[in-house]
Amino acid sequence: MHNLDNLISNAVANWERGSRGRYEFIGCNDARQATLSRALDSLYTALVRTILPDSRASAATTSEAFRVFFGDRVGAAFVTRILTEVTTGRAKRAPIHGISSGSPTFVCIDPTQPEKNFNLISPHGSTTDAISLCTKGPVAMYVNPYPFIILCPTFFSFPQGPISGQVDCPIINRRANRFRKKLRDGSRATGASAYANMQWILLEEIVHYYLYAQSEIIQRDPEVYNINEAWGLSPREQLGNAPNYAYYASSKFPARLFADVGIPG
Repeated sequence: MHNLDNLISNAVANWERGSRGRYEFIGCNDARQATLSRALDSLYTALVRTILPDSRASAATTSEAFRVFFGDRVGAAFVTRILTEVTTGRAKRAPIHGISSGSPTFVCIDPTQPEKNFNLISPHGSTTDAISLCTKGPVAMYVNPYPFIILCPTFFSFPQGPISGQVDCPIINRRANRFRKKLRDGSRATGASAYANMQWILLEEIVHYYLYAQSEIIQRDPEVYNINEAWGLSPREQLGNAPNYAYYASSKFPARLFADVGIPG
C-alpha cells in the first residue's frame, strides 16, 4: 500500500522540505514553513499550559468545557492520550522511504503550481489528486491511511492563533442546554468561529491522524462540525469526532473564548 509508485510521484522528492520537531513539511516554501512552525509552537503552548492540565484534572472532576464536548470523565484518559500525542508528533504510520518518517507530514498544495501535485489511493481503491481536493473547498485535510495532512492555500490566510475576547463566539442558552442558534451579530451559530485560526485547524487534522492510528475508539466518518450537533453526540461518539477536540481546546485557551461554556443546573 505504501509503495512509492502507488502513492506519490517521484517529483515530490525534489520539493522543499522542512520540519519542526517530529512534524515534517513537504512542498512548503520558507515563508510557509516559518508560519507552520509558529502555529505548531502556539498549539504546543496552548496544550501544555492550559488544555492538557484541564483534561488530566477531568479524570477526577470534569471541567465545564470537558463535559460539553466529551460528556463525562470516563473519556478523560483517552482525550489526554490523544492530545499528548499531538504535543510529540510521534510517528504512528509506516514510513515512506525518501518521503516521510511516518510522523504527521504537512504537504503544501497550490493549484497555481500544477507541477506540485500527486495522486492518492484511498483504502477503497479510488484515486484522486491533491490539487483536486483543494479546489473542492477544504482548508486542510488528513488523508487516511497516509501520514499526509494536505494544506490548501486558504489555510495560510487564517490568523496563526486565537484572538482573545472575540465577539463572535457561540453563546450558551442555559434553559435549552445548547448553544444559541444566533451569534451576537445575528448570524447563524455553527461554531465556525472556533476554527478561524491555524492553531485549531492544525489540531483537528493532527487529531484525525492519531484517531485513525488507534483502534479503541472509532473515528466518526463523516465527522460532525456543527457545534450543537457535536455537543449532542454520545460521549463515545464525541471521543471519535476530531472537531470536538478543537472546540474543547478553543474553549479553554487563551482566555476561555467560550467564556460562558457550562452545563445548566
